[in-house]
Formats: sequence, structure tokens, C-alpha cells
Amino acid sequence: MNLYNISDKYLAVLSNVNEYGELEESSLLELDKIEDELENKAVAISSYIKNLEGHQNAIKKAVDDMNDRGFVIQRKIEAIRKYLLTNMERTGISKINSPYFDITLKKNPCSVVIEDEAILSDDYKKAKVQLSIDKIKIRDDLKNGIEVKGAKLIQSNRIEIK
Repeated sequence: MNLYNISDKYLAVLSNVNEYGELEESSLLELDKIEDELENKAVAISSYIKNLEGHQNAIKKAVDDMNDRGFVIQRKIEAIRKYLLTNMERTGISKINSPYFDITLKKNPCSVVIEDEAILSDDYKKAKVQLSIDKIKIRDDLKNGIEVKGAKLIQSNRIEIK
């Protein structure tokens, strides 16, 4: 039986009260039985969650490891490219043909190097404005009874499995 059906069964038994609004002895025994069933199901579901979290962590670690390896390889590629470029420039060789591929020195587009930003004219500067919402301040104001139009506090629950 799934957790939802167990919960329905539990609530149905809770609604079976006598004319005095009390549960009968048989209903109390049934509640204990259903509660045990619910707890066992919750433990099984929690075990499954922990298992999935373990898989997720293993995948995250593998991704991090692969990213680290990729970064090392990228740095190696850049270093070897620079090594090849430097030595082709040093020797004045601008083109090498091989049966596999051609190696050619190409000029990059011009780039600007800022030597001293402070002495540049304001004509070459532009303002960058970025607004962001300060949710922590909003939360604190709402908790202190200050009305904040366009915002509200909500309280939710989460499952914690230790």
C-alpha cells in the first residue's frame, strides 16, 4: 500500500468517533497498526531518498573530477599552442603544410589595452547600473511588522533525513 492510501486510512479511522467524540478501543488499536505501517513506509521512502542522494553526490563528484581534468587539459592545450606560436614567430615560419593539416600564423583583430583607466576621458566610460532585490531586508522588515507592498512571508515545511 502506498503512503497516500495509508494516510487516507489513518484519517478515516480518526473520523470514526462515537457520540461523545471519542475513539473506540478498536479504532485506537487500528490507529496504532496504521501508524506502524506509515512509519515503516516513511522509513523505506527515506532510505530510497538517501540512496538517491548518494547517487547524486557520486555524479556531482564525477562531474567535478571531469571538469578538473578538462581544465588541466585546456591549460595544457593553451600552453602548447603558445609554445608553437612563439617558436614559429621566432623562426619567421608562417606556414607549415603536412599531410594531416596545415599550420598557419594568422593575425588577430586589434585589441585595446587600457594602461591607466584613471586618465581616460569620460567620453570613453559608460555607467553600468544593476538593481537587485534585497530579500533579506524584505524578510527582516516583514518579520518586524513593517508592510512591504509586493512581498509577503510564507512558511513551508521540508523533510530532514539524518
